[in-house]
Amino acid sequence: MFILADRLRRRRNRRPALITVLSTYDRSSDLAVKQTYLRLNRRTRRRLGLAITASGLVTVGFVVPPINFLGVSLISYLFLDLFSESLLVARDEGRLRANFMESLFVIALIATQYYILAATTLVSFNLGSLLLLGTQERVFKRTIRNALNIPRFAMLASSSGQSLEIRLDQLEIGDVVVVNAGSTVPIDGRVVEGLATVDQQALTGESRPVDKVVGDTVLATTLVLSGSLHIEVERTGEETVAAQVVAALASTLDYRALVAARVDEFADLTVLPTLGLAGIALVAVGPLAAAAVILSNHMNSMRLGIPLTALNYLDLIGRSGVFVKDGRALELLAEVDVVIFDKTGTLTMEQPTIQHIHCFAEFSEDTVIALAAAAEQEQQHPIARALKHEAADRDLNAIITADNAYEVGYGIHATWQDQPVLLGSERLMQREGVTFPAEHDALQAESYARGSSLLYLALGTQLIGIIELRPTVRADVTPTLDALRRRGLRLYLLSGDHETPTRYLAEQLGMDDYFAQVLPQDKAAMIEQLQAQGRRICFVGDGINDAIALKASDVSVSLQGATSVATDTAQIILMDQQIKHLETLFQMAQTYRLNTRFSFAGATIPSLLNVAGVFLLEFGILAAYGSWLVANGINGLSALSPRLIYRPQRARQPDNSADTVGQAPIEAYALPAGGAAPNSGGAAQ
Repeated sequence: MFILADRLRRRRNRRPALITVLSTYDRSSDLAVKQTYLRLNRRTRRRLGLAITASGLVTVGFVVPPINFLGVSLISYLFLDLFSESLLVARDEGRLRANFMESLFVIALIATQYYILAATTLVSFNLGSLLLLGTQERVFKRTIRNALNIPRFAMLASSSGQSLEIRLDQLEIGDVVVVNAGSTVPIDGRVVEGLATVDQQALTGESRPVDKVVGDTVLATTLVLSGSLHIEVERTGEETVAAQVVAALASTLDYRALVAARVDEFADLTVLPTLGLAGIALVAVGPLAAAAVILSNHMNSMRLGIPLTALNYLDLIGRSGVFVKDGRALELLAEVDVVIFDKTGTLTMEQPTIQHIHCFAEFSEDTVIALAAAAEQEQQHPIARALKHEAADRDLNAIITADNAYEVGYGIHATWQDQPVLLGSERLMQREGVTFPAEHDALQAESYARGSSLLYLALGTQLIGIIELRPTVRADVTPTLDALRRRGLRLYLLSGDHETPTRYLAEQLGMDDYFAQVLPQDKAAMIEQLQAQGRRICFVGDGINDAIALKASDVSVSLQGATSVATDTAQIILMDQQIKHLETLFQMAQTYRLNTRFSFAGATIPSLLNVAGVFLLEFGILAAYGSWLVANGINGLSALSPRLIYRPQRARQPDNSADTVGQAPIEAYALPAGGAAPNSGGAAQ
């Protein structure tokens, strides 16, 4: 009793492993997490080692009886550790929990002198805990390794021109750090001196390195490939974008806790019925039958198997470049019957393609493109980038414009050779009194019929060119939509664009329906209308103007990228912005649901059969223990099956992979036989 009371006192302030890990997590460093996992691993490994030792001792005890006493003593020590914990929970919560049945499971084996079975049961308990903890640790470490690879030290610039190495936690806002080629940026800040090429693919999803100049923002964990930067510190430690990403990723583990809580809740409901049946068996059949009934409660196998299954799926999905912020989405995906796609930035690339250039008043295509690119020179929106890229591809001589001014909703005002330049919408041309040629109406109708939009260029009041822009469908869209159709899903297109181009794209992609000219605030209303008809909706958007729609849908998927992880309202984020992952997600959601049902059946059916056998067929201890082994085997197979079904394959690297330094390749997954494999191609960003 003294030993038991002492254990109760020692366990009074202990918290579950997951809560301990999350509460000790310092976002600016993964050291606390590593130390916590190390401590938990050591405790579990110690218990496992003692259980294995006890198994060996009681086995030898059959031949050498005195040694059997040592084995039973060690089993009793481990049992007291388990029993005191279950009593403490019962005292604090005022009810018996499922872990109490684990204690009774062991004590029933000890009381009936099945010492070897008692020892191997303790081995099984601790081995399962170690497996679950190891999987959880692997998921968490990958999070930190991928998203928080921040150095411990930084080079602080000084007035003397020398750099001083200091610890990262000693930096203050306004300090200037020096980052040279081959080094990782340790903070979020603004470039105040220097020029460098920076690889930020792991954080932002950009496939190509970008040039950083004075005034540009750089983010922690990005890699300087060439050049050197002096960066003024704006955010450090837990305030950086990378740390916010990790904080959001850490919430993924909360889903494991949620799954475990749901399983425990069900398992708790079986405690009193099991004790009641054991009492009946004690009176009607005898003590061995009562012990067999207690051994027929196999909920402990499900309490391990289902959370481990959830972690394995989240781990596999994370490896493929998909971040599940809310694990419940994995369950809900299996119930979705309608997938709604936002058009721009989701099915089509942000940057349009220049399809045709219609010239007037004897101006050439090169002049129209050069003048349009000059007017947009200071802009960075997708149309501006398309014009500047077209001018660069044509190797055109630069045209200099002045007084460039952007007017929201209309376009650009500029000056060239003392003449006003107008670049923008038809509405801008009409307001400024620009004269349209006779063929304009027919040209406009034909362009809209092709799904294009028009950009007008005028010099003075004379229209000199119309640039026809067509959205570029992502390379992985068509095979992905085909795969989703084969799954029986209805596909809808949602767009704020005009009716004609939206209908054209919907017909081109074979959508079941489409909605055009929908304002961002109206998207949620359309989703709710479909939900009222009994539909379960998955909305796929770019995460920028779709926040309301993402929240309204049953499952929300965003392609916005890693920098938005901490603030994006979507439940699932495609970090590499490729929708080809949707088919894998739906496939995994379906198998995940089947796995959890299989685990539930694997725990409950053997339990019920064995209880019936105790009363009707005089099943004993060995039969009950055998059914427990079967339940554990089923749940173990269910938990490990994701890694057997989804075979990791190295994804093909983008064309610029040779220029990317320090980035681990993302893994793709082969679907099981009969499933549609995701297309390996992706749209270059």
